[in-house]
Amino acid sequence: MALKSLFSTLLIAMLAAGCNRSAAPEAALEEPEALGVTRWTEKTELFAEYPPLAVGSTSRFAIHLTRLDGFKALTEGHVEVRLEGGSAQPEVFRVDAPSRPGIFGVAVKPTHAGKRQLVLVLKATGLSDEHRVDDVDV
Repeated sequence: MALKSLFSTLLIAMLAAGCNRSAAPEAALEEPEALGVTRWTEKTELFAEYPPLAVGSTSRFAIHLTRLDGFKALTEGHVEVRLEGGSAQPEVFRVDAPSRPGIFGVAVKPTHAGKRQLVLVLKATGLSDEHRVDDVDV
């Protein structure tokens, strides 16, 4: 009789615990897929990744630049991300130095929606270059 009572108590406790479970967590919102671009000029190679652009949202660009004369990552200089064209004035976002050799992180927070041309501009000692990228939607 004691075994039957113990079994009943355990069964009731398990059922009660099952009823008290909290609801399953909601699925996390999926992040939009990052966009990437690779371009070359006579002076530099560019590889950049960035999330889709949205008005009022900050998108972090990871921009890698390599000098083609010697294939060395840039260790100084500043990079601008420009959004040009469309019906709005150009918007310019800048970082004054790489966070590590060749890598420039630029925070871009557009204020105008529409189709814009993405332009990446590099200015370093003895080197100035520009990469005109395809149009982007903001």
